[in-house]
Amino acid sequence: MNDFVRSAVTVGDVDARERSRVVEEFARRDRDASDRRYDAGNPDVVAARRERLRLTRALLASSGLMPLEGRRVLDIGCGSGGLLRELTAIAGPPLLGLGLDLSAPRIAGAAGSARPSCLHLGVADGGALPVQSESFDLVCQSTMLSSILEPAARRAVAGEMVRVTSARGAILHYDFVWNPLNRATRGVTTGELRALFPGWNIRAFRVTLAPPLARTISRLSPTLARIAAMVPALRSHRLALLRRCF
Repeated sequence: MNDFVRSAVTVGDVDARERSRVVEEFARRDRDASDRRYDAGNPDVVAARRERLRLTRALLASSGLMPLEGRRVLDIGCGSGGLLRELTAIAGPPLLGLGLDLSAPRIAGAAGSARPSCLHLGVADGGALPVQSESFDLVCQSTMLSSILEPAARRAVAGEMVRVTSARGAILHYDFVWNPLNRATRGVTTGELRALFPGWNIRAFRVTLAPPLARTISRLSPTLARIAAMVPALRSHRLALLRRCF
């Protein structure tokens, strides 16, 4: 990773208050051990992850980005590095992955977990990425933008995503469209996505049965949950691939 990590950050930081709020919100979630809604083994979580991976693979393949062998991949707001591990699993041959997150405890916790040697994790502000411009072939964000409530901070992060994506590279976006039950998040609308990435071509799809519904229906019938997930109005997230228009 040293060939494209910068020695100094020279772009503006995300607003300090918003940064502190985001860090504290994720620390609060991590402290709440009683919240088992997002456990990796829950049937609704497993179903959502499988759907997302299947559609991500198809989206990357149809856009000429597969295989990911040798490609440089950056995940902003990587948490424990789960998305990078998933991309490595579908990539076949190794990719070169870097995950960055505001939360030092999450990165420290992930450092001790098993992961491929081609993946690297670090602490960084999404609005001031310590990497060189146009240094990644695929830049990812998964439910990171929706965790940022301050519009200026969102614009700063989006601007950094654009800066570090190579000329022929792409941005992979997976995030809430709506999440009315969680006031610590704000969904990313189609209009905002276009405003954050002006001049980029966007291929977007509604995905993921809304988690509160998925948890309830999955307990009753996994088959019924799969049927419900086919109804666009019940899908709470958007999966999108963004590329520069030439």
